Formats: sequence, C-alpha cells, structure tokens
Amino acid sequence: MKGRNPVVDIFDEIREEANEEKWLNLWKKYQNYIYGLIMACVLATAGHVYWKRHMNSKSVEASEKFINALESIQRKSIKTAIGLLEEIPLNHSGAYKDLSRLLVASLLQEEGDEEGARDVYRSIVNDRGGHAIYGDLALLRLAYMGFDVEDPKTLLKSLEPLTKASSPWKFSALELSALLWIKRGDEAKAKEALERLINETKDNKEAPAFVGFRAESILRSFKNEPKKDGNLS
Repeated sequence: MKGRNPVVDIFDEIREEANEEKWLNLWKKYQNYIYGLIMACVLATAGHVYWKRHMNSKSVEASEKFINALESIQRKSIKTAIGLLEEIPLNHSGAYKDLSRLLVASLLQEEGDEEGARDVYRSIVNDRGGHAIYGDLALLRLAYMGFDVEDPKTLLKSLEPLTKASSPWKFSALELSALLWIKRGDEAKAKEALERLINETKDNKEAPAFVGFRAESILRSFKNEPKKDGNLS
C-alpha cells in the first residue's frame, strides 16, 4: 500500500481541528510548513517538466543525427555518416548511443578498417552503462571477425554466455560455436552444438531463417564426408 501524501494528511487534520474551533491556532502552527510543501511541489513539478523537455530535445537531436547518418549511407557518403554517428555517443546515452556505435563498427569493417571496427566493438562490450543486448551483439560480432585469426578456444569461451537459452543471440552463437568446434577438430562437440541448435529452432518463430536447415546440413555432412583434419574449408 502506498504512503499517504503528507499535504493531504495535514489538510485533513486542519479540517478536523477546525470543526473544534481550533483552526486559527492550527493555521498559525502549520502555515509555514504548508507554504513550504506547496512551493516544493511547484518546484518539483517545474523541474520534472524541464528535465522531461530537456531529455526529449536530446532524444530528438540524437534521432535526427542518426537519420541523417542513414541518409548519408544511402548516398554512399560513408565518412560523413561515420562522423555523424561518432558524435552521438559523445552527447547522448541510451539506445541511440549503442546503435550508432554498432553501425560505426559495421561501416568501418565494410571500409576495410578491421582494427578500427574491433576497437568500437570492444568499447561497446566494455561499456557497463550500455544495454547488455548491444554488448552481447558486439561480442558476437567480435567472434565472427576473429574466426580466421584468433584461437578457437578463446572465442568459444567468449560465446558461452551467448548460447544460454535466455540470450537473444543464442541461435547465431550456437551456429558459430559449432563451426569453431569443427575448426578445432572436435566433431562430438560440434554435433552437440548443432543438435541443440536444431532443437532450439524447432517451432520457434524467433529463430532466424535457415539456421536449423544449415545445422541439419552440417550434421549430414559428418555422415557423408570423410573425417577432416580440423581445418574448415
């Protein structure tokens, strides 16, 4: 049960006391307190309205920059888009901050700046103030980028949290994990990841298209092809 408003309590008490013809003394006793509370309520309301307007204006500003960046991408003005997107995290928080950094990393990767993209993804992963869903996506992107150049064992460990049933990225993480196990030459672990992926995708409308089909195709390849040495061709 929520606590009563102190202003309401005071006015109720005043009303009761007034019926006993003590209203004048009570008014003298509580008038400063009442005036103070009323002023505090007015200031709090004004502050809330100002803050709400301020936050709305900041959100509008971020959305305009984001839209302008998307338009720049459509015009193939990638450097302009990256510049606009890099401004957003400097002055804004929330989803636009995370989305802009993810898009910057993706653009840098497309432009061939692999290390720059990795740095941005790492900044998202290490940002404790950001939303976990974006940090996990950045972690997944880092694993994809490191597939050919990093130790599969390290990548598999980083993907473990993303393969949990509660993770929105579990399908991609399980699929990538299976490929990493194949790269390591551990067919049993690869099959385990693929079988779990197939089970996870069955009758699941959230599963990305063709993920289950790809997993089944890879499983069939274990039966139809000779055993490989662990290098994924």
